[in-house]
Amino acid sequence: MVRTEIKNLIKKLVSENTSFSIIYPPKKEYGDYSVFFPLEEAKNLKKKIEKEKPAFLEKVEVLRPGFLNFYLKKEFLQERIGEILEEGNDFGEVNVGEGKKTNIEFISANPTGELHIGNGRGAFFGDVLANVLEKANYNVEREYYVNNSKNSVQIKELGKTAMGLGESYKTDYLKFKIKKLKSKIEKCKSESEAGRLLAEVIQKDNKKFIEKKLKIKFDNWFKEEKLFNGKKIEEVLNFLKKTKLTYKKDGALWLKTSKFGVDKDKVIVRKTGKATYFLADVTYHKDKMERGYEKIIDIWGADHQGHIKRMEAAMEILGYKGE
Repeated sequence: MVRTEIKNLIKKLVSENTSFSIIYPPKKEYGDYSVFFPLEEAKNLKKKIEKEKPAFLEKVEVLRPGFLNFYLKKEFLQERIGEILEEGNDFGEVNVGEGKKTNIEFISANPTGELHIGNGRGAFFGDVLANVLEKANYNVEREYYVNNSKNSVQIKELGKTAMGLGESYKTDYLKFKIKKLKSKIEKCKSESEAGRLLAEVIQKDNKKFIEKKLKIKFDNWFKEEKLFNGKKIEEVLNFLKKTKLTYKKDGALWLKTSKFGVDKDKVIVRKTGKATYFLADVTYHKDKMERGYEKIIDIWGADHQGHIKRMEAAMEILGYKGE
């Protein structure tokens, strides 16, 4: 509800067609919600918001390079809690989802070791959100994205460690798995092959932990390799090239995400000719759209804050407009 209030306020003061994301600041002292705009635009918007004096807002501050941070009034939050308690099970619109086919992707940890506390946060947040949306009559599917491509940097690093050529991700758990798979790893012809072998075992352990210990059941376990085995990434790449929003620099291929409110352009094909994680993720989200989802929700870790605007830009280029 608060996000909607902020969204409507900004669109009222700037433009109905303004594109922006409302995110949670990385630190509590930066407020409750944050929106990024170019610095001068953020400063002007701050003045307009202060003139409006919205009932839910304690204050709004601007932080370089252009974050507009919103601080909510405690009284406003207390009133909302009172309403929720008073209405009980009748709180909210029961049929707001109208059966919309919805995809919620969460956890999606790299198969390089056991799940950590951050994965746990995303796990329960995603599962509870799915339950809430189902209650509101959304047709929800829970999805886990398995990072198992042989082109993955993580898989190659995992393979190096497995073959004794590196130290990445090495823990007691990983050392035990490597020792147990020693005979199979010795037969691997490349770091990627060894990495995928080890990742498959790790993913199996993590899946068992998620289902047995966390009690979370996923409808789809989408394997990244599916994007590379077919022509999906190639098709998306060809489409992006035709938009005239790509260019060559330092031997790599870049996408002009800066034209869509992102702080800088993004590499989509490395100088080695390999697709980047970003291009694979764009392709993955296009695949979701093609599977008929009307609503797509990604639950990412705190280290993915900067990824949000880039993905929104890429999806807009592909012709999909987010909320």
